[in-house]
Amino acid sequence: MTTSLLCMLQNQHQQLVQLNELLLLEREAFGSRSPAQIEHVTQQKMAALNALQATDKQISETFSKADFDAEDIQSIKDDIDNALVELKQQNEVNGKIIQHKQVGTNLLKDVLIGSRKDKTATTYNQLDKKSNTLKSRPIKAWSPSGFTVWVSPLRGETV
Repeated sequence: MTTSLLCMLQNQHQQLVQLNELLLLEREAFGSRSPAQIEHVTQQKMAALNALQATDKQISETFSKADFDAEDIQSIKDDIDNALVELKQQNEVNGKIIQHKQVGTNLLKDVLIGSRKDKTATTYNQLDKKSNTLKSRPIKAWSPSGFTVWVSPLRGETV
């Protein structure tokens, strides 16, 4: 019985190692800023997680807690524990990278939209109905006729 448990635990350890490699690839994909590469790695990571979950379920349904006390599987159990620690650390690093990129993206969006405080303004249409529109500051531009024109960045209209 411990031989099959040992084989299953070795398989699980190999899946954890592969998942760690995918997390490293994910970090590289974040650095390359390639949405296609990020999506590809994410799909691989989800497949690896599903396979790992299936293996874990099979182990828990096949073996009892007492089976895990055998001395001949202690080494692989330690390897699995170490792999899990590495995975957790790598996942935290990737999470911080994602969080940092989201903050940067939000700041850039705020700069492009304009004021960070009130991004909408209440306006009225021809039928005197209220509507909320994005508020933006016009951009001063030079025109070929030599006059200064103000262009709304959201609509492209001259003001």
